[in-house]
Amino acid sequence: MSFFSHQAPARGDIVVLKSPRTGNLMFERVIGVGGDTLESKGARIILNGLPLAEPYAVRSSVDGQYSPWLVQFDRMTVPSGKFFVMGDDRDLSWDSRSSDFGPVGAESFRAKALYICWSSTYSRIGKRLE
Repeated sequence: MSFFSHQAPARGDIVVLKSPRTGNLMFERVIGVGGDTLESKGARIILNGLPLAEPYAVRSSVDGQYSPWLVQFDRMTVPSGKFFVMGDDRDLSWDSRSSDFGPVGAESFRAKALYICWSSTYSRIGKRLE
């Protein structure tokens, strides 16, 4: 039984899901739900016409290089019954922005993350996610 058998996933939830590519478990944040319109402008996500406030999103690089192909995506509407998920480490996350990942159904979700198990800010470890 999963958390989501009692409550539907919502925007902002951090979900545990199986990778469509490897089957490994991964953590992603729900950014959009069925019917939402999303697009990127620069590093900003536009949700239903308004910039999305994302204090949790971080930028990373590999050898000083960013992956603009991951950051940018065209305007799209999330299909009914699907969820658009993204990793908080936007430049290094394989997620719904990729054509071989795309929006996912709730059946892909295994759990909802409730607590912080690792953070570079050690005082956050073990705290409940808000």
